[in-house]
Amino acid sequence: MDHTNNDCIAIIISTHGERGDYLHAYDKKYYIGALFQIFTPDNCPTLAGKPKLFFIQACRGRNCESGVAIHTDSYESSSFLNFRIPLHADFLVAHSTVPDCTAYRSISGSAFLRILSERLQNNNNHKDLVTLLTLVNREIALELNCINKDTNAVTKQMPCFTSTLMHILRFN
Repeated sequence: MDHTNNDCIAIIISTHGERGDYLHAYDKKYYIGALFQIFTPDNCPTLAGKPKLFFIQACRGRNCESGVAIHTDSYESSSFLNFRIPLHADFLVAHSTVPDCTAYRSISGSAFLRILSERLQNNNNHKDLVTLLTLVNREIALELNCINKDTNAVTKQMPCFTSTLMHILRFN
């Protein structure tokens, strides 16, 4: 597809997943790295130098994050005409959970995708995307409590993201 007139691409995936960064599609499972490969500049030249954003709601294993109680009193362009960029430049991948752990969703949907959507829609201070994702991480880590249906224990969820973005990204 020709993305010449696009500033970036954002892809949201909500599915089942398993350890090793495999996602489940309707007919098979696939390694998530294969998806990213489609959008590298050698395979999709019209996205070269443009942000490629992936937001993934899926388990990454079967472990449950138990968390730990904390008691505290406080909580607080280059101007060159010719240049080369790495194939994996300008990617941001945000996962609903850390590797090897479960991601929770309920009948009302995914807390990760809901809170991310709220943060993006209510971004009146025009914060950059990495800052917004950090706020999403904090909100889910501190406020979301889930109950493990097998053990009835309170469990936690910790989103994470990796970024090779070369510019600060803000949405108006």
